[in-house]
Amino acid sequence: MKRIIWTIALLCTMWLGAHAQSYALVDMEYILKNIPAYQRTNNELEQLSKQYQDQIDALQKQSENLYKAYRESMTRLNAAQKKQREDAIVAKDKEIYDLRMKYFGPEGELTKKRNDAMESVQDQVWQVLKKLAKDNGLALIFDRSSSKIVYADPGMDISNSVLQQLGIKK
Repeated sequence: MKRIIWTIALLCTMWLGAHAQSYALVDMEYILKNIPAYQRTNNELEQLSKQYQDQIDALQKQSENLYKAYRESMTRLNAAQKKQREDAIVAKDKEIYDLRMKYFGPEGELTKKRNDAMESVQDQVWQVLKKLAKDNGLALIFDRSSSKIVYADPGMDISNSVLQQLGIKK
């Protein structure tokens, strides 16, 4: 009998504990699509990306033309001329690669501009999410469009407890 009472008490405690923390979902894609500043910035970045890609495509066409001319005249060229043309093709391909990295690489201009432009919009959304979480007693907010946690109450972090259980003093 005691075992049944303890089991019921444990289940009630777990049930109440589960309801004590509130969770919410947001769709960040939907939110961002409905912010005019985000849309404007996104359109500007798309135009800039197209402009950069057009430059790269033009260089790519030049490289293809160099290679085509090389293949057509390969039988008439001596070794020094072949080497010179091959070096020109390799140099053009390197120029394309460098330009691609300059514009689209992880540290590229487009990435930097996107991060700078979107930072203010994302900060505004973050502040609103944080305020909503505090006002409504939400412990976690999940982004359903990316399956990520957007906000987590810092009080829920048990990292230090884990370290203590491992015998590590913090």
